Amino acid sequence: MIPVTESASPTRFAPLFPQGAQSQPLVEAITARALNLKDGQVVQATVQSQGDQLALMLRGRLIGVPNRSDWEIGRRMSFLTQVNDDGSITLYALSDTSPASPAPAAKAAPSTVVAQVQLFEDPNAPGFMAARTAGSDGSFSRLASLLYRQPGLPDLQQLLAPDGLSALLAKVTNHPEFIARWRAIQLAQEQTTPDAVRLAVITAMGSEANIARYGRPSPVDTKQLLYQLLAVLGDQTDAVVDTADLQHVRRAIDDLEASQLNALQAQRAGEMAIKVLLPYPDANPVELSFERGPGTGGKDGELTVSVHSNSIDFGELWLKAQLRDENQIDLTMWALRESVITMAQAGADELGLSLLESGLTMRSFHAHHGARPQPAPAAHPPAEPGVVLDILV
Repeated sequence: MIPVTESASPTRFAPLFPQGAQSQPLVEAITARALNLKDGQVVQATVQSQGDQLALMLRGRLIGVPNRSDWEIGRRMSFLTQVNDDGSITLYALSDTSPASPAPAAKAAPSTVVAQVQLFEDPNAPGFMAARTAGSDGSFSRLASLLYRQPGLPDLQQLLAPDGLSALLAKVTNHPEFIARWRAIQLAQEQTTPDAVRLAVITAMGSEANIARYGRPSPVDTKQLLYQLLAVLGDQTDAVVDTADLQHVRRAIDDLEASQLNALQAQRAGEMAIKVLLPYPDANPVELSFERGPGTGGKDGELTVSVHSNSIDFGELWLKAQLRDENQIDLTMWALRESVITMAQAGADELGLSLLESGLTMRSFHAHHGARPQPAPAAHPPAEPGVVLDILV
């Protein structure tokens, strides 16, 4: 999802491992770009365990490596990077920079025996198709893992809370521009205007989509800020940045990219599925969802806009607006505080007049005391060739 940047004159190095090319640690192209790895760099990584396999903690990310009897867990090593033709990067060990020391074992990843799949666009059908990759070793590609990710933005929502990203940026004292960029992304309560929401929707699709559509990157881009922060945090010492912080940033990026991929799939199918988080410096982020189903008879599907917030003044509440026949709207609200429901019902008539001034007619308004019910899980499609199934075990 990020353009590949390669060295203008890449330098090639002879392999240093006697076992051959297959023994070299390999960083996938998308991971190399996320970690800002370039050709000819010398980088440091720490050997860790990942279940019964070895892994390298490189700039805050675990990189799977072939098992080697001469590597000990906890050893910090130096590697020389070499860019391959496909954008991936091979790591060549140079020397050990510290003696082996005990290190806390990383949590073992859940064992999943699945076929590796390759995703590609089918010109004769909407969305993405999937095909098993030759020589699959039971692992998932980056794109496939995003497709199989649970919907929602839970980790990103926690990170964008007032005490989340701001506290983490305070640890990166040598990059004050990060704090300035984060403040530019945040909204004041009185700045939640239609233009601000429109900009947030554009930003949620990522700079890649903005460049393709408008020829320029998004003026503010949370994902690019998080990628750059992740690369910087990976170079900090353990005394400054906890591994849990790195993992949280990485999961937040996964939330964003999975949401963007889901939006792209919906667009390819003639639908809409966009999730946006509006961050505030002194309040929890507000989540907006824009959904439109498939159209019939040459008409667009019904547009649904959902809002979820959790504030000190009103507690947790949900609002769903369904647009019908271009200017007819049905509103449904859920709130955990009964006083908020009473307040909303008392102001329903005034709300209807405000919508009418905007050209919308409120057909109905329903307020419910309690949490919004979770939608029933969709039935899995038949297991036909080319269909991606999201199956939890």
